Amino acid sequence: MMQKECIIYGSGEWGRQAYWEYAGSHEILFYVDRNEKRWGQSICGKEIRSTEELAKHPQALCIIAIDNDAGIEEYVRSFGVEQVVHYRFDALTAKKKLHLFMVQAGRAWRLPELWASVGGWWA
Repeated sequence: MMQKECIIYGSGEWGRQAYWEYAGSHEILFYVDRNEKRWGQSICGKEIRSTEELAKHPQALCIIAIDNDAGIEEYVRSFGVEQVVHYRFDALTAKKKLHLFMVQAGRAWRLPELWASVGGWWA
């Protein structure tokens, strides 16, 4: 079965999490972001491009993976994209999953030490 092509809107932490959430069931083409300083960079091996690239892939699913997404769906649809979903990153669930993974891997660290060791990005 062919995987559904998708593009992730947002190259921040939510975009990274969306990648791991969807990569097993979708073909992630690339990221788009309005911040032109990020264009040409890569996340999870996928290039970050201008939002104008959406117009070249109107059949792809667009995953909006940003915190403040007010008005973004309308903006994305203005490029002809018909399929849009909003990704919601749940930091608490991510902490629980990571803790479970660490326990299963034999590294039952105390949570504050673990969060500090990974930079505390979700604190």
